[in-house]
Amino acid sequence: MKLYIGDKSSKKNLSKEYTHIKVESAEDISVILKLPFDNESVDHIYACHILHYFSKEEALAILKEWKRVVKKGNSIRVCVPDFWRLTTIYPNSIKVSDIERHIELSKCKSIHDFLSLQCILVSAGFYAVKRYDSVLEDKSNNLIGYANVSLNVEAYR
Repeated sequence: MKLYIGDKSSKKNLSKEYTHIKVESAEDISVILKLPFDNESVDHIYACHILHYFSKEEALAILKEWKRVVKKGNSIRVCVPDFWRLTTIYPNSIKVSDIERHIELSKCKSIHDFLSLQCILVSAGFYAVKRYDSVLEDKSNNLIGYANVSLNVEAYR
C-alpha cells in the first residue's frame, strides 16, 4: 500500500494505488499522528506541502509515526516550501504577494531548507536523505516565475 498525505491537488497526479489521507492545515494533525496502519505495512509515503503547517516538534512526531508504518528499506518523499530558494529569489523583484499566492504563509508554523529537513528526518530515524526532482504536476513543482520553490526530499527507513 502507498499513502499520499496532503490536499487534493496532488491526488489527481498519482496512480490509483495511492490511498489519500487528506491534510490541509494544522487542525488535521490528529489524522497523521496516529495512522490506522500496522507497523511496517506501508510501501511508500508521499507528503506534499504539509509539514510546514506544523512546528518542528510536531513534524518530528509526525515523521516518527510515518517511520513506524513504512516498511524497512522503503522510502518516503516529502515536499515543503524551500525557504532557502524563497530567500534567494525574493531580492530579485519577486513580491511577497507572489509568494503568498503559492504558499499560505499565514498557516506556516515552520520553515525548512534542506539541512533543517534532513536533520528532522534523521532525528525521526530515516537515513540516506537526498533531494529528488519531481515529475508531478503538483506543488512539488511550485513555480514562482521560473524558479521552483519546492524542496523535494526522499529518505529511507
